[in-house]
Amino acid sequence: MESISNNSKAAFSYLPKLPQSISEQAPTGVSGGREITVSVSSEAQLLNLPLPAQLNIIGYLGLKDVTRLKQVCSYFQELVKQEDTLAKAWYRRFSSAHQSLLKTTIAARSDEQLSAWLGQFTNNRALIQSLVKRREQSCFPDLLFFNNADLMSQCETFNVDKKVTIFHGALINSATFSKDGLHVVTASDDGRAKIYDNESDGSWKEKATIFNDDGVESASFSDDGRHLVTIGDDEEVKICSRNDDGSWEEKVAISNDSLVESATFSADGRYLVIASDDGTAKIYGYEDGGSWKAKATIFHDAWVNSATFSDNSSHLVTASGDHTAKIYSKMGDGLWVEKATIDHDGWVSSATFSPDSTHVVTASYDGTAKIYGQKEGGTWAEEAKIYHVDDVDSATFSADSSHLVTVSNCTVKIYGHKDGSWKEKAIILHKETVNSATFSADCSHLVTASVDGKAKIYGQEEDGTWEKKTTIHHNNEVNSASFSADGLYLVTASDDGKVKIYGHDDDGVWEKLATFSHKAGVNSATFGPDGCHLITASRDSTSKIIGLRADGLWVEKGTISHGWG
Repeated sequence: MESISNNSKAAFSYLPKLPQSISEQAPTGVSGGREITVSVSSEAQLLNLPLPAQLNIIGYLGLKDVTRLKQVCSYFQELVKQEDTLAKAWYRRFSSAHQSLLKTTIAARSDEQLSAWLGQFTNNRALIQSLVKRREQSCFPDLLFFNNADLMSQCETFNVDKKVTIFHGALINSATFSKDGLHVVTASDDGRAKIYDNESDGSWKEKATIFNDDGVESASFSDDGRHLVTIGDDEEVKICSRNDDGSWEEKVAISNDSLVESATFSADGRYLVIASDDGTAKIYGYEDGGSWKAKATIFHDAWVNSATFSDNSSHLVTASGDHTAKIYSKMGDGLWVEKATIDHDGWVSSATFSPDSTHVVTASYDGTAKIYGQKEGGTWAEEAKIYHVDDVDSATFSADSSHLVTVSNCTVKIYGHKDGSWKEKAIILHKETVNSATFSADCSHLVTASVDGKAKIYGQEEDGTWEKKTTIHHNNEVNSASFSADGLYLVTASDDGKVKIYGHDDDGVWEKLATFSHKAGVNSATFGPDGCHLITASRDSTSKIIGLRADGLWVEKGTISHGWG
Protein backbone atom coordinates (compact mmCIF):
# COMPACT_ATOMS: atom_id res chain seq x y z
CA MET A 1 0.00 0.00 0.00
CA GLU A 2 1.29 3.49 -0.85
CA SER A 3 2.47 5.66 2.04
CA ILE A 4 -0.11 8.12 3.34
CA SER A 5 0.51 11.53 4.89
CA ASN A 6 -1.76 12.40 7.80
CA ASN A 7 -1.21 16.10 7.14
CA SER A 8 -2.23 16.07 3.51
CA LYS A 9 -5.95 16.51 3.06
CA ALA A 10 -5.44 17.28 -0.62
CA ALA A 11 -4.21 13.74 -1.18
CA PHE A 12 -7.75 12.49 -0.59
CA SER A 13 -9.66 15.31 -2.27
CA TYR A 14 -11.14 12.77 -4.67
CA LEU A 15 -13.38 11.36 -1.94
CA PRO A 16 -17.05 12.34 -1.77
CA LYS A 17 -18.42 13.85 1.41
CA LEU A 18 -18.88 11.34 4.22
CA PRO A 19 -22.44 10.21 4.87
CA GLN A 20 -23.75 12.32 7.75
CA SER A 21 -25.43 9.45 9.53
CA ILE A 22 -25.60 5.98 8.16
CA SER A 23 -27.37 5.04 11.38
CA GLU A 24 -30.38 7.03 10.22
CA GLN A 25 -30.72 4.73 7.20
CA ALA A 26 -32.43 1.91 9.08
CA PRO A 27 -32.17 -1.31 7.03
CA THR A 28 -35.58 -2.78 6.21
CA GLY A 29 -36.39 -6.20 4.77
CA VAL A 30 -39.07 -8.88 4.56
CA SER A 31 -38.74 -12.33 6.16
CA GLY A 32 -41.46 -14.92 6.58
CA GLY A 33 -44.07 -12.45 5.33
CA ARG A 34 -43.11 -9.89 7.96
CA GLU A 35 -41.45 -6.55 7.45
CA ILE A 36 -38.38 -6.22 9.66
CA THR A 37 -36.55 -2.99 10.46
CA VAL A 38 -33.17 -3.13 12.17
CA SER A 39 -32.63 -0.26 14.56
CA VAL A 40 -29.05 1.01 14.57
CA SER A 41 -28.35 3.19 17.56
CA SER A 42 -24.72 4.09 16.93
CA GLU A 43 -22.82 5.65 14.07
CA ALA A 44 -20.82 3.53 11.61
CA GLN A 45 -17.52 2.84 13.36
CA LEU A 46 -15.35 2.46 10.23
CA LEU A 47 -16.48 5.82 8.87
CA ASN A 48 -15.61 7.51 12.16
CA LEU A 49 -11.97 6.46 11.96
CA PRO A 50 -9.24 8.64 10.43
CA LEU A 51 -8.66 7.92 6.76
CA PRO A 52 -5.24 6.24 7.21
CA ALA A 53 -6.82 3.88 9.75
CA GLN A 54 -9.64 3.10 7.32
CA LEU A 55 -7.15 2.22 4.60
CA ASN A 56 -5.15 0.07 6.99
CA ILE A 57 -8.22 -1.95 7.95
CA ILE A 58 -9.45 -2.26 4.37
CA GLY A 59 -5.99 -3.53 3.44
CA TYR A 60 -6.69 -6.70 5.42
CA LEU A 61 -9.96 -7.48 3.65
CA GLY A 62 -10.28 -10.25 1.11
CA LEU A 63 -11.36 -9.77 -2.50
CA LYS A 64 -15.03 -10.57 -1.88
CA ASP A 65 -15.17 -8.27 1.15
CA VAL A 66 -13.66 -5.37 -0.80
CA THR A 67 -16.16 -5.97 -3.59
CA ARG A 68 -19.00 -5.78 -1.06
CA LEU A 69 -17.51 -2.68 0.56
CA LYS A 70 -17.75 -0.84 -2.77
CA GLN A 71 -21.50 -1.35 -2.67
CA VAL A 72 -21.99 0.24 0.78
CA CYS A 73 -21.91 3.90 -0.29
CA SER A 74 -20.35 6.27 -2.81
CA TYR A 75 -17.62 7.18 -0.31
CA PHE A 76 -16.23 3.65 -0.11
CA GLN A 77 -16.82 3.10 -3.81
CA GLU A 78 -14.53 6.01 -4.64
CA LEU A 79 -12.01 5.10 -1.94
CA VAL A 80 -11.65 1.54 -3.26
CA LYS A 81 -11.30 2.84 -6.81
CA GLN A 82 -8.71 5.53 -6.15
CA GLU A 83 -6.56 3.42 -3.81
CA ASP A 84 -6.61 0.41 -6.18
CA THR A 85 -7.85 -1.65 -3.25
CA LEU A 86 -9.62 -4.23 -5.39
CA ALA A 87 -6.49 -4.95 -7.43
CA LYS A 88 -4.38 -5.24 -4.28
CA ALA A 89 -6.85 -7.64 -2.65
CA TRP A 90 -6.90 -9.74 -5.83
CA TYR A 91 -3.10 -9.89 -5.91
CA ARG A 92 -2.80 -10.79 -2.21
CA ARG A 93 -4.55 -14.10 -2.87
CA PHE A 94 -1.37 -15.42 -4.46
CA SER A 95 1.49 -16.90 -2.46
CA SER A 96 4.70 -14.89 -2.06
CA ALA A 97 6.45 -17.33 -4.41
CA HIS A 98 3.82 -16.80 -7.10
CA GLN A 99 3.93 -13.03 -6.62
CA SER A 100 7.69 -13.21 -7.12
CA LEU A 101 7.13 -15.15 -10.35
CA LEU A 102 4.68 -12.53 -11.62
CA LYS A 103 7.11 -9.73 -10.79
CA THR A 104 9.87 -11.57 -12.66
CA THR A 105 7.58 -11.89 -15.67
CA ILE A 106 7.10 -8.13 -16.04
CA ALA A 107 10.50 -6.89 -14.83
CA ALA A 108 12.27 -8.10 -17.97
CA ARG A 109 9.70 -6.61 -20.35
CA SER A 110 9.92 -3.17 -21.92
CA ASP A 111 7.05 -0.67 -21.93
CA GLU A 112 6.39 -1.59 -25.55
CA GLN A 113 6.15 -5.31 -24.72
CA LEU A 114 3.78 -4.66 -21.82
CA SER A 115 1.61 -2.44 -24.02
CA ALA A 116 1.51 -5.09 -26.74
CA TRP A 117 0.59 -7.73 -24.18
CA LEU A 118 -2.37 -5.72 -22.87
CA GLY A 119 -3.28 -4.70 -26.41
CA GLN A 120 -4.21 -8.30 -27.21
CA PHE A 121 -7.33 -7.91 -25.08
CA THR A 122 -8.35 -4.24 -25.41
CA ASN A 123 -8.24 -1.33 -27.85
CA ASN A 124 -8.38 1.16 -24.99
CA ARG A 125 -5.03 2.87 -25.50
CA ALA A 126 -5.65 5.33 -22.67
CA LEU A 127 -6.06 2.46 -20.20
CA ILE A 128 -2.91 0.75 -21.45
CA GLN A 129 -0.84 3.94 -21.24
CA SER A 130 -2.13 4.80 -17.77
CA LEU A 131 -1.16 1.34 -16.49
CA VAL A 132 2.31 1.26 -18.06
CA LYS A 133 3.09 4.74 -16.71
CA ARG A 134 2.69 3.38 -13.19
CA ARG A 135 5.30 0.62 -13.51
CA GLU A 136 7.60 2.29 -10.95
CA GLN A 137 4.93 2.05 -8.25
CA SER A 138 5.12 -0.83 -5.79
CA CYS A 139 1.56 -1.89 -6.63
CA PHE A 140 2.22 -2.09 -10.38
CA PRO A 141 2.15 -5.93 -10.52
CA ASP A 142 -1.21 -5.84 -8.70
CA LEU A 143 -2.66 -3.37 -11.20
CA LEU A 144 -1.22 -4.94 -14.32
CA PHE A 145 -2.26 -8.53 -13.69
CA PHE A 146 -5.62 -7.60 -12.17
CA ASN A 147 -6.57 -5.49 -15.18
CA ASN A 148 -5.18 -8.03 -17.62
CA ALA A 149 -7.19 -10.82 -16.00
CA ASP A 150 -10.29 -8.62 -16.08
CA LEU A 151 -9.80 -7.81 -19.76
CA MET A 152 -9.22 -11.47 -20.61
CA SER A 153 -12.38 -12.49 -18.76
CA GLN A 154 -14.37 -10.10 -20.95
CA CYS A 155 -13.13 -11.80 -24.14
CA GLU A 156 -15.72 -14.32 -25.30
CA THR A 157 -13.21 -16.13 -27.51
CA PHE A 158 -9.49 -16.01 -28.26
CA ASN A 159 -8.18 -15.83 -31.79
CA VAL A 160 -5.30 -18.27 -31.50
CA ASP A 161 -2.55 -16.45 -33.38
CA LYS A 162 0.38 -18.68 -34.25
CA LYS A 163 3.54 -16.68 -33.62
CA VAL A 164 6.14 -19.11 -34.89
CA THR A 165 6.66 -22.75 -35.80
CA ILE A 166 9.96 -24.29 -34.72
CA PHE A 167 11.05 -27.11 -37.02
CA HIS A 168 13.30 -30.04 -36.18
CA GLY A 169 14.32 -33.08 -38.20
CA ALA A 170 13.25 -35.62 -35.57
CA LEU A 171 11.19 -36.06 -32.41
CA ILE A 172 11.10 -33.03 -30.09
CA ASN A 173 11.67 -34.23 -26.53
CA SER A 174 10.91 -30.97 -24.72
CA ALA A 175 9.98 -27.32 -25.22
CA THR A 176 10.49 -25.03 -22.24
CA PHE A 177 9.93 -21.33 -21.52
CA SER A 178 12.20 -19.27 -19.32
CA LYS A 179 10.65 -18.07 -16.07
CA ASP A 180 10.10 -14.55 -17.43
CA GLY A 181 8.46 -15.93 -20.59
CA LEU A 182 10.86 -14.13 -22.94
CA HIS A 183 12.78 -17.19 -24.16
CA VAL A 184 11.91 -20.69 -25.27
CA VAL A 185 14.17 -23.65 -25.97
CA THR A 186 13.44 -26.91 -27.75
CA ALA A 187 15.36 -30.19 -27.49
CA SER A 188 15.23 -32.74 -30.29
CA ASP A 189 16.47 -36.17 -31.30
CA ASP A 190 18.03 -34.49 -34.35
CA GLY A 191 20.90 -33.41 -32.07
CA ARG A 192 19.82 -29.79 -31.84
CA ALA A 193 18.47 -27.44 -29.20
CA LYS A 194 17.02 -24.20 -30.57
CA ILE A 195 16.64 -20.97 -28.60
CA TYR A 196 14.00 -18.40 -29.60
CA ASP A 197 13.56 -14.96 -28.03
CA ASN A 198 10.47 -12.79 -27.79
CA GLU A 199 11.13 -9.48 -29.58
CA SER A 200 9.72 -6.08 -28.58
CA ASP A 201 7.15 -6.27 -31.40
CA GLY A 202 5.81 -9.58 -30.06
CA SER A 203 7.44 -11.79 -32.67
CA TRP A 204 9.71 -14.76 -31.90
CA LYS A 205 13.17 -14.90 -33.45
CA GLU A 206 15.70 -17.74 -33.49
CA LYS A 207 18.77 -16.71 -31.52
CA ALA A 208 20.95 -19.80 -31.36
CA THR A 209 21.22 -23.49 -32.17
CA ILE A 210 23.13 -25.83 -29.88
CA PHE A 211 24.55 -28.92 -31.58
CA ASN A 212 25.14 -32.37 -30.10
CA ASP A 213 26.62 -35.49 -31.67
CA ASP A 214 23.51 -37.39 -30.58
CA GLY A 215 19.95 -36.49 -29.62
CA VAL A 216 19.23 -33.77 -27.06
CA GLU A 217 17.14 -35.23 -24.24
CA SER A 218 16.24 -31.97 -22.48
CA ALA A 219 17.02 -28.26 -22.25
CA SER A 220 16.12 -25.86 -19.44
CA PHE A 221 16.80 -22.29 -18.27
CA SER A 222 18.10 -20.96 -14.98
CA ASP A 223 15.54 -19.00 -12.94
CA ASP A 224 16.96 -15.65 -14.05
CA GLY A 225 16.82 -16.70 -17.72
CA ARG A 226 20.50 -15.91 -18.29
CA HIS A 227 21.76 -19.48 -18.54
CA LEU A 228 20.68 -22.66 -20.27
CA VAL A 229 21.68 -26.30 -19.87
CA THR A 230 21.22 -29.17 -22.31
CA ILE A 231 21.52 -32.91 -21.70
CA GLY A 232 22.57 -35.00 -24.67
CA ASP A 233 22.12 -38.69 -25.35
CA ASP A 234 25.89 -38.67 -25.92
CA GLU A 235 26.27 -38.16 -22.12
CA GLU A 236 27.42 -34.58 -22.64
CA VAL A 237 26.04 -31.56 -20.77
CA LYS A 238 26.38 -28.09 -22.28
CA ILE A 239 25.93 -24.75 -20.53
CA CYS A 240 25.11 -21.66 -22.59
CA SER A 241 24.81 -18.08 -21.34
CA ARG A 242 23.10 -14.98 -22.71
CA ASN A 243 25.37 -12.04 -23.43
CA ASP A 244 24.48 -8.39 -22.83
CA ASP A 245 23.70 -7.94 -26.54
CA GLY A 246 21.10 -10.73 -26.39
CA SER A 247 23.18 -13.37 -28.16
CA TRP A 248 23.68 -16.85 -26.68
CA GLU A 249 27.12 -18.39 -26.30
CA GLU A 250 28.20 -21.91 -25.37
CA LYS A 251 30.36 -21.67 -22.24
CA VAL A 252 31.33 -25.23 -21.42
CA ALA A 253 30.75 -28.82 -22.54
CA ILE A 254 30.93 -31.37 -19.72
CA SER A 255 31.54 -35.01 -20.58
CA ASN A 256 30.24 -37.81 -18.37
CA ASP A 257 31.02 -41.52 -18.18
CA SER A 258 27.39 -42.64 -18.12
CA LEU A 259 23.79 -41.57 -18.64
CA VAL A 260 22.94 -38.15 -17.16
CA GLU A 261 19.80 -38.27 -15.02
CA SER A 262 19.44 -34.53 -14.42
CA ALA A 263 21.16 -31.15 -14.66
CA THR A 264 19.73 -28.49 -12.35
CA PHE A 265 20.55 -24.84 -11.65
CA SER A 266 20.47 -23.32 -8.18
CA ALA A 267 17.79 -20.68 -7.58
CA ASP A 268 20.33 -17.85 -7.81
CA GLY A 269 21.69 -19.19 -11.10
CA ARG A 270 25.24 -19.36 -9.75
CA TYR A 271 25.57 -23.14 -9.61
CA LEU A 272 24.66 -26.22 -11.63
CA VAL A 273 24.64 -29.82 -10.44
CA ILE A 274 24.75 -32.85 -12.74
CA ALA A 275 23.46 -36.22 -11.51
CA SER A 276 24.74 -39.23 -13.42
CA ASP A 277 24.47 -43.00 -13.57
CA ASP A 278 28.24 -43.16 -13.05
CA GLY A 279 27.58 -42.58 -9.33
CA THR A 280 28.56 -38.93 -9.23
CA ALA A 281 26.96 -35.54 -8.76
CA LYS A 282 29.13 -32.76 -10.13
CA ILE A 283 28.77 -29.14 -8.98
CA TYR A 284 29.80 -26.33 -11.32
CA GLY A 285 29.95 -22.64 -10.39
CA TYR A 286 29.60 -19.46 -12.43
CA GLU A 287 32.65 -17.19 -12.28
CA ASP A 288 32.64 -13.39 -12.48
CA GLY A 289 34.36 -13.57 -15.85
CA GLY A 290 31.49 -15.56 -17.32
CA SER A 291 33.07 -19.03 -17.26
CA TRP A 292 31.84 -22.13 -15.42
CA LYS A 293 34.27 -24.02 -13.18
CA ALA A 294 34.06 -27.42 -11.45
CA LYS A 295 33.55 -26.87 -7.71
CA ALA A 296 32.97 -30.32 -6.22
CA THR A 297 32.15 -33.95 -7.01
CA ILE A 298 29.89 -36.02 -4.77
CA PHE A 299 30.49 -39.77 -4.96
CA HIS A 300 27.97 -42.60 -4.55
CA ASP A 301 28.33 -46.36 -4.98
CA ALA A 302 25.48 -46.54 -7.50
CA TRP A 303 23.58 -44.31 -9.89
CA VAL A 304 22.43 -40.87 -8.70
CA ASN A 305 18.72 -40.39 -9.39
CA SER A 306 18.60 -36.70 -8.62
CA ALA A 307 20.55 -33.78 -7.19
CA THR A 308 18.69 -30.70 -6.03
CA PHE A 309 19.61 -27.35 -4.50
CA SER A 310 17.74 -25.73 -1.62
CA ASP A 311 15.78 -22.57 -2.41
CA ASN A 312 18.41 -20.41 -0.71
CA SER A 313 21.10 -22.02 -2.94
CA SER A 314 23.18 -22.88 0.15
CA HIS A 315 22.55 -26.62 0.32
CA LEU A 316 22.38 -29.60 -2.01
CA VAL A 317 20.90 -33.06 -1.61
CA THR A 318 21.50 -36.16 -3.74
CA ALA A 319 19.43 -39.35 -4.00
CA SER A 320 21.09 -42.58 -5.08
CA GLY A 321 20.55 -46.22 -5.88
CA ASP A 322 23.16 -47.08 -3.22
CA HIS A 323 20.40 -46.60 -0.58
CA THR A 324 21.69 -43.22 0.58
CA ALA A 325 21.01 -39.51 0.23
CA LYS A 326 23.73 -36.97 0.96
CA ILE A 327 23.39 -33.37 2.12
CA TYR A 328 26.12 -30.88 1.20
CA SER A 329 26.38 -27.24 2.29
CA LYS A 330 28.28 -24.30 0.83
CA MET A 331 30.77 -22.77 3.24
CA GLY A 332 31.84 -19.14 3.51
CA ASP A 333 34.93 -19.83 1.41
CA GLY A 334 32.81 -21.29 -1.40
CA LEU A 335 33.68 -24.92 -0.71
CA TRP A 336 30.94 -27.57 -0.66
CA VAL A 337 31.17 -29.83 2.40
CA GLU A 338 29.24 -33.01 3.25
CA LYS A 339 26.97 -32.45 6.26
CA ALA A 340 24.94 -35.66 6.50
CA THR A 341 24.35 -39.08 4.95
CA ILE A 342 20.81 -40.45 5.13
CA ASP A 343 20.70 -44.25 5.05
CA HIS A 344 17.85 -46.42 3.73
CA ASP A 345 17.39 -50.15 3.16
CA GLY A 346 16.33 -49.62 -0.45
CA TRP A 347 17.26 -47.23 -3.23
CA VAL A 348 16.27 -43.60 -2.68
CA SER A 349 13.84 -42.43 -5.35
CA SER A 350 13.85 -38.75 -4.38
CA ALA A 351 15.26 -36.22 -1.91
CA THR A 352 13.80 -32.72 -1.63
CA PHE A 353 14.30 -29.59 0.46
CA SER A 354 11.47 -27.70 2.11
CA PRO A 355 10.85 -24.23 0.61
CA ASP A 356 12.40 -22.58 3.70
CA SER A 357 15.56 -24.70 3.17
CA THR A 358 15.53 -26.03 6.75
CA HIS A 359 14.33 -29.60 6.12
CA VAL A 360 14.97 -32.48 3.73
CA VAL A 361 12.66 -35.39 3.00
CA THR A 362 13.72 -38.60 1.29
CA ALA A 363 11.49 -41.20 -0.36
CA SER A 364 12.75 -44.76 -0.58
CA TYR A 365 11.80 -48.14 -1.99
CA ASP A 366 12.28 -49.57 1.50
CA GLY A 367 8.79 -48.23 2.30
CA THR A 368 9.91 -45.24 4.35
CA ALA A 369 10.32 -41.50 4.05
CA LYS A 370 12.77 -39.75 6.36
CA ILE A 371 12.68 -36.12 7.44
CA TYR A 372 15.93 -34.40 8.40
CA GLY A 373 16.17 -30.91 9.89
CA GLN A 374 19.02 -28.44 10.12
CA LYS A 375 20.27 -27.77 13.64
CA GLU A 376 22.39 -25.07 15.23
CA GLY A 377 25.92 -25.19 13.94
CA GLY A 378 24.80 -26.35 10.50
CA THR A 379 24.42 -30.05 11.30
CA TRP A 380 21.47 -32.12 10.05
CA ALA A 381 19.60 -34.72 12.12
CA GLU A 382 16.68 -37.10 11.62
CA GLU A 383 13.38 -35.72 12.97
CA ALA A 384 10.83 -38.26 11.76
CA LYS A 385 10.39 -41.51 9.85
CA ILE A 386 7.20 -42.22 7.88
CA TYR A 387 6.28 -45.85 7.25
CA HIS A 388 4.39 -47.32 4.30
CA VAL A 389 3.67 -50.91 3.29
CA ASP A 390 4.89 -50.38 -0.28
CA ASP A 391 7.60 -48.33 -1.97
CA VAL A 392 7.37 -44.58 -1.34
CA ASP A 393 7.03 -42.99 -4.76
CA SER A 394 7.25 -39.35 -3.70
CA ALA A 395 7.45 -37.02 -0.71
CA THR A 396 6.71 -33.30 -1.05
CA PHE A 397 6.55 -30.29 1.27
CA SER A 398 3.81 -27.67 1.23
CA ALA A 399 4.73 -24.12 0.21
CA ASP A 400 4.81 -22.94 3.83
CA SER A 401 7.11 -25.85 4.80
CA SER A 402 4.76 -26.84 7.63
CA HIS A 403 3.24 -29.90 5.97
CA LEU A 404 4.45 -32.90 4.03
CA VAL A 405 2.69 -35.46 1.83
CA THR A 406 3.93 -38.92 0.87
CA VAL A 407 2.60 -41.18 -1.89
CA SER A 408 2.96 -44.96 -1.79
CA ASN A 409 0.98 -47.13 -4.20
CA CYS A 410 -2.67 -46.56 -3.13
CA THR A 411 -1.94 -44.62 0.06
CA VAL A 412 -1.28 -40.96 0.78
CA LYS A 413 -0.16 -39.62 4.17
CA ILE A 414 -0.16 -36.01 5.37
CA TYR A 415 2.22 -34.96 8.14
CA GLY A 416 2.30 -31.63 9.96
CA HIS A 417 5.17 -29.81 11.68
CA LYS A 418 4.54 -28.07 14.99
CA ASP A 419 6.71 -27.27 18.00
CA GLY A 420 9.68 -29.02 16.43
CA SER A 421 8.01 -32.38 15.78
CA TRP A 422 6.28 -34.03 12.82
CA LYS A 423 2.97 -35.81 13.36
CA GLU A 424 0.63 -37.77 11.11
CA LYS A 425 -2.47 -35.73 10.28
CA ALA A 426 -4.36 -37.83 7.73
CA ILE A 427 -4.30 -41.01 5.64
CA ILE A 428 -5.99 -40.94 2.23
CA LEU A 429 -6.81 -44.29 0.62
CA HIS A 430 -7.50 -45.12 -3.02
CA LYS A 431 -8.34 -48.46 -4.65
CA GLU A 432 -5.54 -48.16 -7.20
CA THR A 433 -2.22 -46.39 -7.67
CA VAL A 434 -2.06 -42.69 -6.82
CA ASN A 435 -0.49 -40.66 -9.62
CA SER A 436 -0.01 -37.47 -7.62
CA ALA A 437 -0.79 -35.60 -4.40
CA THR A 438 -0.53 -31.82 -4.50
CA PHE A 439 -0.96 -29.01 -1.97
CA SER A 440 -2.69 -25.77 -2.89
CA ALA A 441 -0.46 -22.69 -2.90
CA ASP A 442 -2.09 -21.39 0.28
CA CYS A 443 -1.44 -24.80 1.90
CA SER A 444 -5.05 -25.16 3.06
CA HIS A 445 -6.01 -27.98 0.69
CA LEU A 446 -4.56 -31.10 -0.90
CA VAL A 447 -5.76 -33.06 -3.94
CA THR A 448 -4.91 -36.59 -5.03
CA ALA A 449 -5.21 -38.09 -8.53
CA SER A 450 -5.56 -41.85 -8.91
CA VAL A 451 -5.75 -44.62 -11.47
CA ASP A 452 -9.05 -45.61 -9.82
CA GLY A 453 -10.75 -42.67 -11.57
CA LYS A 454 -11.02 -40.48 -8.50
CA ALA A 455 -9.51 -37.24 -7.28
CA LYS A 456 -9.98 -36.49 -3.59
CA ILE A 457 -9.83 -33.03 -2.04
CA TYR A 458 -8.84 -32.68 1.60
CA GLY A 459 -8.88 -29.45 3.59
CA GLN A 460 -7.17 -28.34 6.78
CA GLU A 461 -9.49 -27.51 9.69
CA GLU A 462 -8.92 -24.83 12.33
CA ASP A 463 -7.67 -27.44 14.82
CA GLY A 464 -5.00 -28.60 12.35
CA THR A 465 -6.72 -31.82 11.28
CA TRP A 466 -7.33 -32.67 7.62
CA GLU A 467 -10.81 -33.70 6.47
CA LYS A 468 -12.14 -34.91 3.13
CA LYS A 469 -14.08 -32.18 1.36
CA THR A 470 -15.21 -33.95 -1.80
CA THR A 471 -14.42 -36.73 -4.26
CA ILE A 472 -14.31 -36.01 -8.00
CA HIS A 473 -15.37 -38.99 -10.10
CA HIS A 474 -14.14 -39.88 -13.59
CA ASN A 475 -14.77 -42.96 -15.72
CA ASN A 476 -11.07 -43.67 -16.19
CA GLU A 477 -7.65 -42.86 -14.77
CA VAL A 478 -7.13 -39.33 -13.45
CA ASN A 479 -3.85 -38.18 -14.98
CA SER A 480 -3.56 -34.86 -13.18
CA ALA A 481 -5.26 -32.69 -10.58
CA SER A 482 -4.00 -29.22 -9.77
CA PHE A 483 -5.06 -26.02 -8.03
CA SER A 484 -5.08 -22.49 -9.40
CA ALA A 485 -2.41 -20.20 -7.97
CA ASP A 486 -4.94 -18.47 -5.70
CA GLY A 487 -6.26 -21.80 -4.42
CA LEU A 488 -9.86 -21.00 -5.39
CA TYR A 489 -10.18 -23.50 -8.23
CA LEU A 490 -9.10 -27.02 -9.09
CA VAL A 491 -8.97 -28.86 -12.41
CA THR A 492 -8.74 -32.58 -13.16
CA ALA A 493 -7.75 -34.28 -16.42
CA SER A 494 -8.69 -37.88 -17.16
CA ASP A 495 -8.33 -40.68 -19.67
CA ASP A 496 -12.12 -40.55 -20.03
CA GLY A 497 -11.59 -37.42 -22.15
CA LYS A 498 -13.05 -35.10 -19.53
CA VAL A 499 -11.71 -32.01 -17.81
CA LYS A 500 -13.56 -30.97 -14.66
CA ILE A 501 -13.29 -27.64 -12.86
CA TYR A 502 -14.24 -27.27 -9.21
CA GLY A 503 -14.35 -24.19 -6.99
CA HIS A 504 -14.98 -23.55 -3.31
CA ASP A 505 -17.17 -20.93 -1.64
CA ASP A 506 -16.62 -18.93 1.55
CA ASP A 507 -17.76 -21.90 3.63
CA GLY A 508 -15.09 -24.14 2.10
CA VAL A 509 -17.55 -26.28 0.14
CA TRP A 510 -16.21 -27.51 -3.21
CA GLU A 511 -18.68 -27.64 -6.11
CA LYS A 512 -18.37 -28.63 -9.75
CA LEU A 513 -18.38 -25.54 -11.96
CA ALA A 514 -17.81 -26.96 -15.44
CA THR A 515 -16.96 -30.05 -17.49
CA PHE A 516 -15.23 -29.97 -20.88
CA SER A 517 -14.76 -32.88 -23.28
CA HIS A 518 -12.05 -34.05 -25.65
CA LYS A 519 -12.30 -36.86 -28.19
CA ALA A 520 -9.51 -38.80 -26.45
CA GLY A 521 -7.80 -38.97 -23.08
CA VAL A 522 -6.55 -35.74 -21.53
CA ASN A 523 -2.96 -35.88 -20.33
CA SER A 524 -3.00 -32.64 -18.37
CA ALA A 525 -4.88 -29.45 -17.58
CA THR A 526 -2.94 -26.53 -16.14
CA PHE A 527 -3.96 -23.10 -14.85
CA GLY A 528 -2.28 -19.93 -16.05
CA PRO A 529 -0.60 -17.48 -13.64
CA ASP A 530 -3.78 -15.42 -13.15
CA GLY A 531 -5.82 -18.44 -12.01
CA CYS A 532 -8.58 -17.44 -14.42
CA HIS A 533 -7.49 -19.42 -17.47
CA LEU A 534 -6.25 -22.94 -18.10
CA ILE A 535 -5.01 -25.02 -21.00
CA THR A 536 -5.55 -28.71 -21.68
CA ALA A 537 -3.40 -31.23 -23.55
CA SER A 538 -5.19 -34.19 -25.12
CA ARG A 539 -4.31 -37.25 -27.15
CA ASP A 540 -6.86 -36.08 -29.73
CA SER A 541 -4.08 -33.70 -30.91
CA THR A 542 -5.77 -30.59 -29.52
CA SER A 543 -5.33 -28.21 -26.63
CA LYS A 544 -8.22 -26.14 -25.37
CA ILE A 545 -7.96 -22.71 -23.76
CA ILE A 546 -10.64 -22.35 -21.09
CA GLY A 547 -11.33 -19.09 -19.28
CA LEU A 548 -13.40 -17.66 -16.47
CA ARG A 549 -15.88 -15.03 -17.65
CA ALA A 550 -16.84 -11.95 -15.66
CA ASP A 551 -20.17 -13.59 -14.81
CA GLY A 552 -18.39 -16.52 -13.13
CA LEU A 553 -18.89 -19.08 -15.91
CA TRP A 554 -16.03 -21.12 -17.35
CA VAL A 555 -16.11 -21.22 -21.16
CA GLU A 556 -13.96 -22.56 -23.99
CA LYS A 557 -12.17 -19.63 -25.60
CA GLY A 558 -9.93 -21.25 -28.17
CA THR A 559 -8.54 -24.49 -29.58
CA ILE A 560 -4.99 -25.25 -30.71
CA SER A 561 -4.77 -28.13 -33.16
CA HIS A 562 -1.77 -30.29 -33.97
CA GLY A 563 -1.27 -32.92 -36.62
CA TRP A 564 1.19 -35.58 -37.66
CA GLY A 565 3.76 -35.03 -40.30
